[in-house]
Amino acid sequence: MSSTDTKQNIILTEKKLRKIIPNYPKILDKRYQSDLDFYCLEFITHSTLVVAAFSHSAFKIKLLDIKDLDLLDAKKIKLSLPFQAIKKETVHSSLYFLIPGLGHALRLNGRLEFDENNASVIFYLKTAYFHCARAAVRADLWEGLKYNSKIVNNSSLTVENYLLSSSYLLIKTLNDLGETELSPRGDKAGFVKLIHPTKIFIPERPGNKVAISLRNILKNDQVELILFIPGRATIMRVIGSAKISTEKHLLL
Repeated sequence: MSSTDTKQNIILTEKKLRKIIPNYPKILDKRYQSDLDFYCLEFITHSTLVVAAFSHSAFKIKLLDIKDLDLLDAKKIKLSLPFQAIKKETVHSSLYFLIPGLGHALRLNGRLEFDENNASVIFYLKTAYFHCARAAVRADLWEGLKYNSKIVNNSSLTVENYLLSSSYLLIKTLNDLGETELSPRGDKAGFVKLIHPTKIFIPERPGNKVAISLRNILKNDQVELILFIPGRATIMRVIGSAKISTEKHLLL
């Protein structure tokens, strides 16, 4: 394939994106909440894993235990994070809550502030909403240990082997305001492919058509991924830039 053909297959505008993914029903915007209601609080209480992402490049995606959080009220959560540096600038953050056995998840977006008096980080909520279960169901996220036989122990966890066994990931993107979003992707193990020593391919599956991550990538191509193998404690982190492609040979 020539370089000209490759460039023609890169989506650079939302108008071009919407020719492939039709616009979403605007009623979906009503899913956003500005407070943590009873259902959000109950979900947080039963969560065992929290994934935290940050807009500041110095802070990478972090896995938190629910014990690392303290619910202060319907808009504030104290986090056990040593991020004194955030007092110097605004840091946006997203929290993604998971409960074993449940496909849907809770997503919170907001900003962080460092409470110097109490030496703690406070998460101030902007929006909360429940994410559908499609990615987790496709990935068989809670179906136990189903990893590729090539992976015997941690010494064989090469990038290629890990991708062959990973069925679920979260992708952090930034919008034009620098605000974070965490979105899941999931399918049968091996759906993320290594196509070059420095390039991986993530297929886009049918969803709710909101396409938050894709729209963000059009405005800011910097992304961070955290990949999981169900049943294993090891995770893989990927940091880089992303492009949206319609190259047919990648979709086979």
